[in-house]
Amino acid sequence: RIPVAFGEAGASSLPAFAVAAEGARWVRHSRASTKRELLLSPGAASSLHVCWGPPGSSTATAEVGTINFVAAPALSKAVVALVAPTALETVPAVVAFETAALDGANDAVTGSTALILRFTSDALEARLVDGSTPVGATRAEAAQTFCGMMFSEAWSSDTDGFPLPKRCRFRPSYTASGVTTSEAELEFEPGRGLRPTTRYQLVMNVKAAAPLAAGAVVAHLTATGDSWRQPNAALEASDAVLALPG
Repeated sequence: RIPVAFGEAGASSLPAFAVAAEGARWVRHSRASTKRELLLSPGAASSLHVCWGPPGSSTATAEVGTINFVAAPALSKAVVALVAPTALETVPAVVAFETAALDGANDAVTGSTALILRFTSDALEARLVDGSTPVGATRAEAAQTFCGMMFSEAWSSDTDGFPLPKRCRFRPSYTASGVTTSEAELEFEPGRGLRPTTRYQLVMNVKAAAPLAAGAVVAHLTATGDSWRQPNAALEASDAVLALPG
């Protein structure tokens, strides 16, 4: 798009354009964008159909293409370690992981980055430091004071320690197929987020829905890029498995 200004106020003359000898080429793109997270079933990440339909209608009228989803690079050594293997009670847990290259996390990204911890009610439910159930908050309601309400300790192998979050919140929970999902979000200042090849640990309270076996997937961790322009674009992500004492 090239804005063109011409003539003076009230002038009726139009601008003249000359086309280069090699000619000109027009390119038209169709682009859709959303700040919503797209959820899909395991194994259904390629050649998905994209269709158009009338606004407000659940009926598609035409297929316009296909879409492929590419998995983000993995965070390594992602675990949730319970201090006691107790079901239906609130207990402290250590959420631990290690970043890989985190390409662009602090250099190319100009906005805030984030760490998102996702829990589901059929495995582990997140709790606040005082043991209460978290209440979902919008991004505008997030605050740095919430970080101390959500996490009791934070550690990093980086010499500067765990990065100071800009603000924290629990995203509004949602329910699908009878399972409720809650997400804890830590937002970091531009250039001051997670570092490459670094180990991190967070201590928070959780409640197990039922007795769980070691090695079971109990959470999902995501390190995002620009959390404002692309709030669900993962730089690295991984499922976290359960580790039990002893």
